Amino acid sequence: MIRRINNKGFTFVEIIVVLATITILALIAVSSFTGYIKNAKMEVCNANCLHLERMYHAYLEMENIKHSDGVFEEFLRVHGKGMCPECGKITYVEGKVRCSVHVRDDGDIPFL
Repeated sequence: MIRRINNKGFTFVEIIVVLATITILALIAVSSFTGYIKNAKMEVCNANCLHLERMYHAYLEMENIKHSDGVFEEFLRVHGKGMCPECGKITYVEGKVRCSVHVRDDGDIPFL
């Protein structure tokens, strides 16, 4: 007597192993993707702050006025819309434009 083995399809264990592998790969991809998004938002905010800082210094020179909180607030109201992707508060401290959410490292920001 000859027995025939019916090998049509996958076993339950094989399906579980494939699903577990796909899940692990998806978790790795999602976690690295969220890291890229966070870094991109920080870079955008830092570049925007640096650009606003340079514009503000040029404005002070062109108008021949001294810095004050009121002057900066007015300048920020006109030119500072959408500076931070996470809606951080933009301030001017010791000659630098800063965001309350993102910390700027002055050596790493390329000039665009």
